[in-house]
Amino acid sequence: MNFYWSEKEATPFVTRNGYNNLIQLVNKNKRKLWSVIDMHLLYQPGSGGSTLAMQVLWKFRKELRCARVTDSALDVTELSKQVVKLFLVGDDQDQNTVLLLLDIKEKMNEDQPFKRILQDNLIKEINRQNIKVNIPVVIILNCIIMDFTRSDEFSLEANLSEDEEKRLSEKHNEVTEKHEGHEKFRGFNRMLRNFSLPHDRSVLKCVETFTPSPQFFMIPTPNGGKIQVKKKETYTKSCLDILWANMYEDVPLDRLSAKDLECEFLKGGQPQWIDFYCLEHEGSLFVKRDLYDSLIQQINLQQKSQWNVTTINLFHHPGSGGSTLAMRVLWDLRKQLRCAKLNYKTSDIVIIKDDIIRLFKEGGEKNHNTVLLLLDVGEEGKKISHLLHKELQKRSAGDNIPMLIIMNVESKTTIPKSTTVKLKMELLPEEKTLFKEHKAVIKEKHGEDSEKFYGYNIMHGNFRKDFVKNLIKNDLKCYAKANKTSTNTKLFSFLALLNSYIPGSSLLGNLCQEFFASQQSHEKFEEVMTPFMDLLVIYTAEHCEDRFVRIAHPMIADACIQMLFACSMTRGDITHRFLYSIVKVLNKQADFLHICKDILITRQKGEQENDKFSKLILDIIEEDHQMNSANCTSVLQFASKLYYKDAYYPQALARFYYIKLRDYTKAEEFAKCAIQRDPKNSFIRDTLGQVYKNRLRKTVKDKASPNYARRVLEHAVSATKAFKEELEKAEEEQESDIRNSNVPNTFNIRGIFGYIQVIKILFDALTQHSSQWAEFLRGKTSVTSLGSSFKDQKLKRYNNFLKNLKDEIKEKKHFFQCYLTYSKPSIEKQEPPYFRRDVDECYRRYVIQGEQAAQSEQQILELKQANTFPGLLHLLDQDISKTELEKILRCSVNNADDNQNYILANIILCNKSPTSQFLMPKKELQNIIMRYWQAEKRYRSPEFYLLVLLLFWPEEDELNQGTPNRPNLAESVKYMHQAFERTYKKHLRSRYLVPLFFLGKGENLQRLVHRSKVEQHLMDVLTKGDEKAEIQDLHRVQGEVRDHRVFALRGANQIEVTPHHPASVRGQGFVSFYLGFNIKGPVAYNIRPSHRQCRTCVSVRDSSEWDLIEPSVISNDAQMKYRMDLASGCYECRRTGLRIECSHDVQIEYLIRDWECVSDIPEMEHFTPCGPLMDIAIISGKLTAVYLPHFLCLGGPPIKDAARILHVEDSGISFEKCKLTRFHAKLLDHTFSPKGVLVRQGLPVNYHCEALIYQTVKSHLTLHVYLIPSDKKMIGAVEENEIDSKAISKPGPECSLLMKTWFSLKTLEKTKKSECNSEIIPMQLQLKYKPIKPNFFEVFIDSPKEDFYLQLMSQHLKRGVWDVKIRQADYSQSISSMDVRRESYSSNAVGNRPVREILLEYLENLDSRELNDFKWHLTEGVAAFKKLPKCKLEKAERCDIVKCMIDQCEVDGAAKLTVTILGKMQKNSDAKELQEKLEATV
Repeated sequence: MNFYWSEKEATPFVTRNGYNNLIQLVNKNKRKLWSVIDMHLLYQPGSGGSTLAMQVLWKFRKELRCARVTDSALDVTELSKQVVKLFLVGDDQDQNTVLLLLDIKEKMNEDQPFKRILQDNLIKEINRQNIKVNIPVVIILNCIIMDFTRSDEFSLEANLSEDEEKRLSEKHNEVTEKHEGHEKFRGFNRMLRNFSLPHDRSVLKCVETFTPSPQFFMIPTPNGGKIQVKKKETYTKSCLDILWANMYEDVPLDRLSAKDLECEFLKGGQPQWIDFYCLEHEGSLFVKRDLYDSLIQQINLQQKSQWNVTTINLFHHPGSGGSTLAMRVLWDLRKQLRCAKLNYKTSDIVIIKDDIIRLFKEGGEKNHNTVLLLLDVGEEGKKISHLLHKELQKRSAGDNIPMLIIMNVESKTTIPKSTTVKLKMELLPEEKTLFKEHKAVIKEKHGEDSEKFYGYNIMHGNFRKDFVKNLIKNDLKCYAKANKTSTNTKLFSFLALLNSYIPGSSLLGNLCQEFFASQQSHEKFEEVMTPFMDLLVIYTAEHCEDRFVRIAHPMIADACIQMLFACSMTRGDITHRFLYSIVKVLNKQADFLHICKDILITRQKGEQENDKFSKLILDIIEEDHQMNSANCTSVLQFASKLYYKDAYYPQALARFYYIKLRDYTKAEEFAKCAIQRDPKNSFIRDTLGQVYKNRLRKTVKDKASPNYARRVLEHAVSATKAFKEELEKAEEEQESDIRNSNVPNTFNIRGIFGYIQVIKILFDALTQHSSQWAEFLRGKTSVTSLGSSFKDQKLKRYNNFLKNLKDEIKEKKHFFQCYLTYSKPSIEKQEPPYFRRDVDECYRRYVIQGEQAAQSEQQILELKQANTFPGLLHLLDQDISKTELEKILRCSVNNADDNQNYILANIILCNKSPTSQFLMPKKELQNIIMRYWQAEKRYRSPEFYLLVLLLFWPEEDELNQGTPNRPNLAESVKYMHQAFERTYKKHLRSRYLVPLFFLGKGENLQRLVHRSKVEQHLMDVLTKGDEKAEIQDLHRVQGEVRDHRVFALRGANQIEVTPHHPASVRGQGFVSFYLGFNIKGPVAYNIRPSHRQCRTCVSVRDSSEWDLIEPSVISNDAQMKYRMDLASGCYECRRTGLRIECSHDVQIEYLIRDWECVSDIPEMEHFTPCGPLMDIAIISGKLTAVYLPHFLCLGGPPIKDAARILHVEDSGISFEKCKLTRFHAKLLDHTFSPKGVLVRQGLPVNYHCEALIYQTVKSHLTLHVYLIPSDKKMIGAVEENEIDSKAISKPGPECSLLMKTWFSLKTLEKTKKSECNSEIIPMQLQLKYKPIKPNFFEVFIDSPKEDFYLQLMSQHLKRGVWDVKIRQADYSQSISSMDVRRESYSSNAVGNRPVREILLEYLENLDSRELNDFKWHLTEGVAAFKKLPKCKLEKAERCDIVKCMIDQCEVDGAAKLTVTILGKMQKNSDAKELQEKLEATV
């Protein structure tokens, strides 16, 4: 409603900078051929995120079907059905994309985000409904609250925006005027040409730069001043290159030297600080990139942060100016922050930390100022950043600014395109200008009232804290302090608490009145709350009669909480009162269930792990520390009593007691209480194990205590028992009904990991107490060898426990090897490094350190942790040498079950050293695995099937060879999926299965590429859906999509593979993808539509830099017309194959003409069409290049100059030479008229061809088999001819075929040894271009009993060129009654007349208005039927209408069409009656 009135009153909302970015993203995603697409809006509370998202929906409401979800408690399955139902509203041609806004708070303890669960369910529902449209079904705009004051990420791409191009062009004029040799400025010219020139890394600075050391160093203070560094010499050996506030000041710079410096930089040299000095004083030619303002905005935002260390990651393409941009930011902020750049890579983080602290504290406590540190050291930067976070995370008392802002700059060859827009509580310069202009309009319209528009004014004031602080007047502070216990102050404090910790939350007006009544106050809300009304907002919402009350802005709520604290009203007191006065007294436990959990239980996500407690609890802990109070335990205990069935409150209490108070007795008590409340929840049980583990750590430190070993063992046994019980419950959870909402989405591994941590602590404690324990714990000695250690007789009770530890750690080590090697939490999230580190350290203590003198092969493998399949796989993730791998290979020969490890060791070694003399030939490895396959192929491990796929995946030269004595790979994939279900599904549920190998371009074992060989940025491109991805060393596999499933086409074999992104699998057709293998099976990565791979021209390269998009249909008459609105880029039309390249926005319209329109031109006798005749018109903009599709095969007989482009113009026709690519012809002339690709007649030319199979609706199996060129118009003509038939999708010919040659068709029995009993008409067909009514083979088989083959024979080559297997599942012999009726209508000549008469009878029953409605439906089109031309129906009588329908749709189609339209006209009784009469004619 707000947006409606905003438009009506002509005072639109101010659009934040992210608005246009979101509009562009939606427009781009509308063209993407994915079923479900997601995009993100990350925003800070109070920055206007929800408003911005709703603005976007309002903008698209007339173009897309827009909807909003605000409650994550909805049933996701039902929600998915409703969303898909919204998409399907109307007829087929009316279906339209749903733009779905998710503006929700994630559920408590949700392991999987709500969006991911929704996406999975949407894809399932889309597939269930068999939706095959070529537009997205759903675009999800996911709004996520984000704390940008902690970290953010930016990407600088290697292309310029229009604004940047404009600024660069202006600079170019200055350069040419100033420098004679400007053509040598390679760095500048590379940017000028939009980074199209290769990046030259060889340019070095040759001008002697100088860095004169000033007599004194100046650094900035927080208030904008400058102070002198006292001890200059302390910074001379620093690892930091400090940018002093007075850098180069008052230093004379010779103009000639400045010019030389500038020349060297423009040539591509590395930037120096002196270059930026020239920028300020000599007008140096730096071009300001668009990202500059965003970086400044982020740094200003992080200066206000509550965190002591914050991070900005800047990723950039090599040579795109990323380092220069970062240095420019530091230079411009040198008088505001203490800026420095890390001089060199160092592993000693202590040195860096000490230098940062020294720089931060320079000038004394009052002058502490934030350090802005630039890390430009490659991938090492992330590690240094993480360590600095860890070392400096705690802010010193008295400091209210961050100590350190890290700007980590990293160069990446490939940067995935972002689908995220960010909205921050810091305005960009252009936003400030917009608000300034808009403020005047608001003030003029609302006068003095506009001063109370606090939410708007805070944004207009750039979210300044001092502005917000000034909104709280002294009178209000005095009132609150004097009336701390009054009803209105209490309610105001509750609202401030809720709005501060749950921004946007509110209380209902009726609830406020109930609260007043409970406090013996019966006045109206406005009267009671008079002192506080200026800071409150009262509003109504749709579908709710009550009013809502909240603080005007989250920043005001924060300031109010601070004000109340100054009035001795702590957060703990306010929380306690809220729980008592609102939740308990008013009996609102159910209403505030989620709110109480949000403020008291839910923990914020940090850089590496979640915070220890909720933000409110952390703040109450800090208050308790300052005021020596115990509000935290009081609040949690009261909440636990209120929600006496909820296990999370006693769990939080237990965590508080053992983490903060080190009171393990109380912690144990509350942990057990939590278990009693929810005994089946394994995650709740984990807390008891953690209590015992931390108690053990405390006990270990008390080495002087009597009976030390016994006490350590006692606590270790308690902890291991708790963790084992947790593991049992975790196993039980996964075995329960997966549809149970209480079942966790992921398997709980904390019990296993906690157990490992405990026995690691135990080993260290006992062995440090007495060295004799080490050999005993490793199983080398018996209990008697401990001697004095076992004088305490009570220790003997732990003998069995201790003896089993080594075997236990081996078992759990293997679990974690599988768990960490085969999976990770999600695509984006990596496993915390401490998991593998702690497991390895524990294994090393119990197993490896006792085997230093190992001699046996098994012992050597255990030492190298290479005695298991996942252990071997992990070797390449480590820095392991070729020599070590060769030693492992030799040891693996006789020490791996079923020789699996030996085979894998060969593959691993080949990845490290392809020429190693120890490698066994692939053929011999195949023979080994084949023996096991023949012995038992169904019930083996996933690892076994992985090796089968890796070793036997066909190479190019094997595709047409027979496959005797080889595993059936389709079978192997099926068995592998089953094996995964048996072995790993429970433990890896909902985790991301990582690719273990990819299919590369090499031969034999060298084509198996381990994931460690694929660089991380390329892995991101592979897994995050960039359709243009090109990975140099990987092989793209040709495949096909059928019924939402993906198949790899390997010769005659079709092997089903799992799509990495199910949403990218659309409709039917050929695709290509990179093939990876995870522990569940083969996976298709980076799927993109493609022409089927023709083996004849496989060596002819084709560019992949094309975005495949769905055009708009602007005319649906006999000539289908399309439109594309394009931004800068390279595009291919999905409908026609037309390719367009443009450097700026362009709009074009085009259609496919019939070649018949030029067939009577004499010159055409010498040419044959080999592609569509396209009529293209440019509506606006300019094209860079146009590529017309063709179906010529460039791998066949040489075409040379035989191909031409036909131009049809008013003045006549012309034939232009063209440049042929594999599937397209590039136009050299961009003037547009109907154009098409021709080839001169008389030359032998190969066509790319399609073989299309349709099953008719006859009572016996009748197939229509078409052999046609790969032309979209011809394919469309076939689809029109077979509109009532069922398509049987099969791969077409793998090689191109010679045009105008003859072909015959055979049917072969299952064994291919003899022909089937079938009838095929005609006996031969000629391959030629015939876009209207293409010919086909009709194949008639009377009741086939089993599968059979179709084989296409070339009369020219005298051999088969195509054969496919037709399975019984491909066709249906049981024809429905309606199918029989349709056959009867069309085949019974005698029955045609009654049907015509029946249809005419029902049309005569329609009055004139109804008849016009009937005609309207015919001309507008009905699902599955073509529109009837208006000109034929305008003056048509009823009998003419019947004739038109039969001519267009034949008799059976006319009958069905009439029934359908009567139903749409709500004449259901007539429709039913007509249906019955039609059935009676059969």
